[in-house]
Amino acid sequence: AARGGLAFDRRDIAGRLGLLIAVVGLVVYPLLPPLFGRPWASAEVFGIAPDPTAIAALGVLLAASGGFVPLLFAIPLLWLLLSGLTLHAMGDPQAWLPLLAAATIFAALTLRRIAR
Repeated sequence: AARGGLAFDRRDIAGRLGLLIAVVGLVVYPLLPPLFGRPWASAEVFGIAPDPTAIAALGVLLAASGGFVPLLFAIPLLWLLLSGLTLHAMGDPQAWLPLLAAATIFAALTLRRIAR
């Protein structure tokens, strides 16, 4: 990414939304267990659990620009889609969050493409 000129210079709405999504993955996601009746020990934290890590990574990518950035969206987006569908099939009440994050990123990417 450094060789391709990765930069965090986006000042459009998608770039700001990307930073907000990164904050959700870093700060908000670990605070959710009590809202769903779970103990604090089950909190999912960035860097350890895959869902908040994928959400934060997608937020950072949305705020970035560079040659390889579009290619880097695929794996975290697919992860959130599969994770959300798996959690939904298991009846987990937190299944909506990975799906919402993936849908939000996809919508932001679509709006960015339309704006060009």
